[in-house]
Amino acid sequence: MVHSSVGATVTRLRFFESPYELEPYSDRQYLKFFDESTTRFINWEITLENPFRYSDSASFDIEFVYLFDGVRWGSSVGGHFLPEMYSSSWQVNGWGSHIRGLVWAKGNYIVELYSDGVLIANGEFNIY
Repeated sequence: MVHSSVGATVTRLRFFESPYELEPYSDRQYLKFFDESTTRFINWEITLENPFRYSDSASFDIEFVYLFDGVRWGSSVGGHFLPEMYSSSWQVNGWGSHIRGLVWAKGNYIVELYSDGVLIANGEFNIY
């Protein structure tokens, strides 16, 4: 899906579990199924492809909405940016707790990502 205000296209959406402080990119384990008893934060990561930006960066917000078994469960808005001198980037945010097993109930979750009120990506994961 295309994010029109910054001219970027979402090419991938993935999910990974983490503590509050994100782990290095190389240590992330991308999954669709997470264990209720050990899960802390579930983060979404999108890859954006965009025209090469020579001398400026572009800021934008992404609202992420979590649906649990089809019902809106939570949402938040995070600020993101496309850096200058790059034509692709990863954007990351998430929801959860420092305490393992506290936030996530067993079931199916859908994550919808919006920017400027337009759906730019969506995906699913499961807590077992």
